[in-house]
Amino acid sequence: MNNPEHASSPSKDGWDKASLGVDIAHKIFILIIGTAVAGVFYLFQQRQLESRYFSDLMSQREKSDSDLRTQMFKTLFDAYFAGKLQEKAPQARADVHAQLARLKQETILTDLLSRNFDSVDVRPLFENLDAQLAALLQSEGRKASRKEIFALREQLRRVAIGTSSRQATALASAARATVTTHGVTQCAGQAPKVEPVFPLRDFVFVDKLSDGTVAIRVVPASASDSNLESESLRLRVTFYDMPSLENVVLPNGDRVAFTLSHYVSSDVCREFKEEMDDVTSSDCPPPDEKRACDIAWVRVIVFPKEFIGVRDRPYFNDLVTGKFRQ
Repeated sequence: MNNPEHASSPSKDGWDKASLGVDIAHKIFILIIGTAVAGVFYLFQQRQLESRYFSDLMSQREKSDSDLRTQMFKTLFDAYFAGKLQEKAPQARADVHAQLARLKQETILTDLLSRNFDSVDVRPLFENLDAQLAALLQSEGRKASRKEIFALREQLRRVAIGTSSRQATALASAARATVTTHGVTQCAGQAPKVEPVFPLRDFVFVDKLSDGTVAIRVVPASASDSNLESESLRLRVTFYDMPSLENVVLPNGDRVAFTLSHYVSSDVCREFKEEMDDVTSSDCPPPDEKRACDIAWVRVIVFPKEFIGVRDRPYFNDLVTGKFRQ
């Protein structure tokens, strides 16, 4: 006869099997979870390694680029100012062709600086070269030499126009600035005429045009008649105004930059029309035109309110913390 204590009941066997199944399922579940966590951690680690690799690669590239630009900047400046600081006085009667060769080399170096270093203000170099060429043009009496001097000055101005145009295009695309061009005409004995009018809330007047220079006066809309002169902002706009570096905040809060994109003088056209490029010479008045007129094209760049310029970056933390917030 079987002992009832050692006999296995069907319920107990079922419970043991269920318990064993649950235990196996629990272990399989833990194994799956562990495998999934390990897989996720491995993927995360791989992405971290890839991110670190690309960060290190970009850092090395930026460092290499910075070192190269630093070396290039030093080389260009050393080449530009070579011997200038040691010169006691300029040779007034130096050969014109030798002076032109030197000024041509300096023009090329200035062009390289403006193309490769957007944050460097090269306006003093441009203006110095322009002043030297203008003085040389005024003192030189030979027609052939005058044409050569004028051609080099036109080349210098085209270099400046290219630099300002690249900056204006970058500001329009990246900073979403508004760029408009306005024609200004002034004939002898007449006031300048602007078409179309400047798109600014303050009043902008052109006082005078003179050999690649436009004198502009900005009058605040809130200015009273008795304080117009004291509250007016006077600007001298040339080819060498760089929009990304030289922009001002007008009294009404508009942030704006002015630069010249084109300039034609009837007197210059009569003497140097052959030395002008096709675009510039096409705007010269007819040969039988007796009036002396100057025509300038002023480019106006209006920035959005949230724009932060190159020269504003040192104050970025103050802007973030709201120090200048009204």
